[in-house]
Amino acid sequence: MSDRKNFFYYLLPSIVSSLVGIATIPITTYFLDPKDFGVYAILSAFVMPVVALSTTGVSWVLGGHFYKTEGDDNRSLIFNILFFDFIFKSFWILLLWFLSPLLLPWLVNGYQAGYSLFFKLSLVTILLSTFTASISYALVLKREAKKHAVVEITGPIVSATVTILCLYVLKLTTISLFLGPLGAEIASVLIGLWFVRNSIKINLDKKWFREIIKVGLPSMPLELVNLLSNISDKYFVQRFMNLSSLGIYSHSTNYKSVFSLGFKAFNRVFAPHVLEGFSNENEIKIAKLKKQLVKWIGLAGIGGIFVSLFSKEVVNILSHGKFIEAAPLVPLWYLLIFFMGFGTTYQQFLFVRKKSLYLTISGVFTGVISIGLIALGAAKFGMMGAVVAALLANLVTQLSFKIYARKLGCASMGESRIFAMAASVFLVYLANILVDFNLISRVIIAVLLSVVVAIVCGLHKTQGTLEN
Repeated sequence: MSDRKNFFYYLLPSIVSSLVGIATIPITTYFLDPKDFGVYAILSAFVMPVVALSTTGVSWVLGGHFYKTEGDDNRSLIFNILFFDFIFKSFWILLLWFLSPLLLPWLVNGYQAGYSLFFKLSLVTILLSTFTASISYALVLKREAKKHAVVEITGPIVSATVTILCLYVLKLTTISLFLGPLGAEIASVLIGLWFVRNSIKINLDKKWFREIIKVGLPSMPLELVNLLSNISDKYFVQRFMNLSSLGIYSHSTNYKSVFSLGFKAFNRVFAPHVLEGFSNENEIKIAKLKKQLVKWIGLAGIGGIFVSLFSKEVVNILSHGKFIEAAPLVPLWYLLIFFMGFGTTYQQFLFVRKKSLYLTISGVFTGVISIGLIALGAAKFGMMGAVVAALLANLVTQLSFKIYARKLGCASMGESRIFAMAASVFLVYLANILVDFNLISRVIIAVLLSVVVAIVCGLHKTQGTLEN
């Protein structure tokens, strides 16, 4: 299957998830208030350290060995990843399950007894996601885009359906936000396991166990710090403000999730080619990647222009005006995802070169800085301070990967254009805040700037595929 067809199937889940997510926002915000979303955000965040504490370095092990193994060895690799990831997560989930009555009252501002049940539902959801994440990544590496699309589409559709049924039919409130993701994971796991049933060989191989320990354990500090930095914003917002403010802040991250879906589709098409090109040191393929990347940067830049100019209207309509304070945060989340989406190329190069120690040390260092910046930003400037701090910390992380990868001989992957485009989007965002253009002016500005970006990035030109 060509990369264009693959992209369609990788993009389809993103389109479906985006549409479902956007369609669900007016419904959930009609029935629920900011505090309900704040409760969901903080409790969901507190289960995430389980992922880091139980990490087996799935992406590192699979990405580094998938194309170097064949037959039974490859099937054994996938089974061992699934098995050990599940065992490690089960241990930490059981531990948090029994410790939750002691931890939650101390961690959650305005804790109530019912939050314990919500927390345990989130723990079960995380346990099931063990299979979904690993299977999804394996299908990407196997380039089975159709099956991957089915698994990815199942989740958001089931989640939205269960959530709406709970709100509208069963008249439930906050718990609906937890039951939706749980139902989604159950459905996705069942379908995913069926798809990879012939790609798994039940065999506990000492070789893969040693590799998982070798790669997974060193990655644990990095994963833990990354997750702590990702949840620290939610903790500090509810600690320095309140759960209702966290609900507004969390609402802004819904749009971040929508943005990330598009960049995930991009990475799912490019990741196999990037890993294969770097693994085989295929300079011709890497050169093709660079040319394609310029166009994707242009498309992402046009998206950023529209987000910067029209986020206020979108948030106001979708949330019935309840969450309008989230609007200024949305373009900043877009920039964060922009850097993450285009910065993973250098990280993948380091995966192939097995520089896990560097990834761990640099990630831990920048992660600790991130937590400190977010705490300071939230304490001094509230929600806006937390988002800006997260954006700056992520930028530092991506730069650290780029610098070391280039030092090891990785070709430049268009970072000058990435930074130029990001700067342009940010200037549009600032101009809109300072000048407060009317709607007609913003439409004209968006069209004119989009035409300029399209010409500069060559979006009007055709180009070959990435296939050899």
